[in-house]
Amino acid sequence: MPRVLDRHERLRDITAAVESIATHSGFSQVTIRGVADRLAMSTTAITHVFSSRDEMLRYVVDRSIGRRCDQIDAAIEGRHGPEAMRALIEWVVLGPADEAHRLWLALVLAAPGEPVLRERLDEFNEWWSNRLASCVVDVDDAEREALLDVIDVVVNGLIVAGVETDEVWDTSRRRRVLTTVFGRLGL
Repeated sequence: MPRVLDRHERLRDITAAVESIATHSGFSQVTIRGVADRLAMSTTAITHVFSSRDEMLRYVVDRSIGRRCDQIDAAIEGRHGPEAMRALIEWVVLGPADEAHRLWLALVLAAPGEPVLRERLDEFNEWWSNRLASCVVDVDDAEREALLDVIDVVVNGLIVAGVETDEVWDTSRRRRVLTTVFGRLGL
């Protein structure tokens, strides 16, 4: 008698395999064959769940971005203005585990050559920009734009530094940098 497919279990396994491959080798290495091999399954077992690589990538990235958005919203819930901005930035830089940051960096690096990933990243970036801008109050448009650019550079830099050289850019060092930046920006 054939084994009954537990779709939720299979989705969880495939998602974990895609995230692992992308995190450690890049999204270019995520293939249906690669995922099947990682899970010791046939490619048919994967295509039974996802009809294409793009569909599989879209699902995994949407799930990851959805978690990230939910966690960001929870971190700033009930906060406004500078308090919300500070909570938002602290969560993004210090909240997720390094594996989540590595997956995010893999997504950013792969997006220019992967239309599915580019589309999803563009949607997230628009959401992020709107969320960040909603925290900036009482400044003119030029100052708002400059402030948001500084924040993006600092956030991206601290994420890369934390993943690239964890022993040098540990959480306490990243927190010290944020404290300095927050002080200079009046946050």
